[in-house]
Amino acid sequence: MNKRTVTRVPEASRQLADATRGSGPRKKRGSNVKSRDRPPPVDLFAPRPRPELTPFLKKVRKVIQSIPRGEPISYGEVAFRAGRPGGARAVARALHVLDDVPWWRVCQAGGTFAPQVAHEQENLLRQEGWKPKERRRKAAGHAKTRAPRE
Repeated sequence: MNKRTVTRVPEASRQLADATRGSGPRKKRGSNVKSRDRPPPVDLFAPRPRPELTPFLKKVRKVIQSIPRGEPISYGEVAFRAGRPGGARAVARALHVLDDVPWWRVCQAGGTFAPQVAHEQENLLRQEGWKPKERRRKAAGHAKTRAPRE
């Protein structure tokens, strides 16, 4: 059997190999990015430039600004008036972009408000003179009853 011999590399040849790889001491990981290559810090509170509004957004803005005070209309009605029937969800998305419109004058189709902003929306509409409609209550005699099982 052959015995493997372990050869030891002299220190001089190790230094020579290190010298051919690159000059200077080894760098830490992640330090290859120079400070001048980093982007400047971003001010998160600086006003953002407004994106160009699409024709649909301009129409939605015009429709919402023409809604009389205290008379909310549905998202679907705004979409219809803006020329996109069935685009109620697009109107809801547009209200996230348009920050200079009276968003509280737009409600859901049944006259209800979005749960996330219902309290605030109701208060703003009340300040404009809006009065909620009477809610229909279920009468006790109209409840469905089952015949007893035999």
